[in-house]
Amino acid sequence: MRALALLVLLVGCAPKHLDIDAEMPANYDQNQTPSIHINDSWWQDFNAPELNQIMELALADNPGYAASAARLRAAAAQAQMFGAERYPEVALGLSGTRRKQNFIGFPIPGTEDRILSSTSEIFTTNLSVSWELDLWGRVKNTTLAATQDAESAYYDHESFRLALIGQVIRTYLAWVETEQRIDLTQTTVDGYRHTRDQVFRRYERGMATSLDARLAQTNVAQSEARVTELKQVAAIQKNTLSTLSGRFAPNDFLSHPNALPSMLGPVPAGLPAELIQRRPDIAAAEARLRAAFARHQAAIKLKYPRFSLTGSLGTSSNQLHDLVNMDAGVWQLIGNLVQPIFQGGRIKANIAIRAAELEGAEAKFRESLIQAYNEVHLLITSEKYLESQVTHLAEASDQATKAQVLAEARYRNGIAPYVTVLEAQRRALQSQSDLIASRRSLLEHRVNLYLALGGGFKDHVERTPQP
Repeated sequence: MRALALLVLLVGCAPKHLDIDAEMPANYDQNQTPSIHINDSWWQDFNAPELNQIMELALADNPGYAASAARLRAAAAQAQMFGAERYPEVALGLSGTRRKQNFIGFPIPGTEDRILSSTSEIFTTNLSVSWELDLWGRVKNTTLAATQDAESAYYDHESFRLALIGQVIRTYLAWVETEQRIDLTQTTVDGYRHTRDQVFRRYERGMATSLDARLAQTNVAQSEARVTELKQVAAIQKNTLSTLSGRFAPNDFLSHPNALPSMLGPVPAGLPAELIQRRPDIAAAEARLRAAFARHQAAIKLKYPRFSLTGSLGTSSNQLHDLVNMDAGVWQLIGNLVQPIFQGGRIKANIAIRAAELEGAEAKFRESLIQAYNEVHLLITSEKYLESQVTHLAEASDQATKAQVLAEARYRNGIAPYVTVLEAQRRALQSQSDLIASRRSLLEHRVNLYLALGGGFKDHVERTPQP
């Protein structure tokens, strides 16, 4: 009794609860913006019907997403299998035996020339029950660990979903940017051809040099090569969208986009902490931490005695119809108590392993929190710089276009040399391409912010026109 009391005392001293210290930064006050609501279909905020169609196909038919869902179902079944250890195991058996036995050498008068034999039949039914009494909660901890593993698998599946959504949107934006640059470059090529024809006519009249004519033709050829290069890039991007959508190429369901989606309104100030806490990678890290704690507790409890009960109830008879007769019943009940004494340090080493895993899971969870908050803070603060960049590039594009028109007019009037026209055309094309790329970068930056927050948010946002 003293030994049992000592074991109970030891178990009572062991830590049974996991305190997760997830202190939030002071600037993430949960009460600052109570009007913000979660938006799980946040890609629809970009108001791009074709993007919505691609996303619907990707979430329904992407093979990787389907494989992730299968892993989630396997993890749930694994947790259910471990959970079965908390309940008794019950088995029902039915057997029948028919036996013939020969009696040779028995001194029975009158049977010397015969072999005596006997035939018997035995029928048995048996109901057996086996159950480990979980006195210290070891089985409960093992079950809890499996449950937390299944929960982490669920959040891993959500992380895959979020990553898939982000990949689809980023690829779509890159494709639209490429298509816009193709349109821009093709329009520029048409303008270059018109200018080249002017230069050729001036060259035929002796008003332009051979150098001007060759430079004009070079300008056209380089631009046409650029169009071809961009078309190849667009084909690769469309093929990637087909793959993400679970479709084989050719990607006939993709039509030529009109323009990049409009940028949404500004990010609400003081985003509440729960927007970051709902990130699936953080939730998965927390679930793994709880699973590691449960395994550590189960490892500690392997030092304590294990008490199990085994019982059986059945009937045995030489007549089949007597199997339901309880007068022929048999039963047994066995109690088994096992206390580990010496295992060569196996239990101690297992506890050390689980303790190290718990420490690593705790550090990983803290790392996930730090990365999440720093990532969101960086994305929010850097968006204003991207917006300023777009504004400046829009001004540069406008001025470069006006400079191109002026340079071409001055060349037609014989005031400016053709080299000035070439430089003005180059700068106009480059500034317009940079503007398209910066608008795509700003949209992609907002996508990254949504991903960092674990999804979108709703706060009565209004669209702002593109600069």
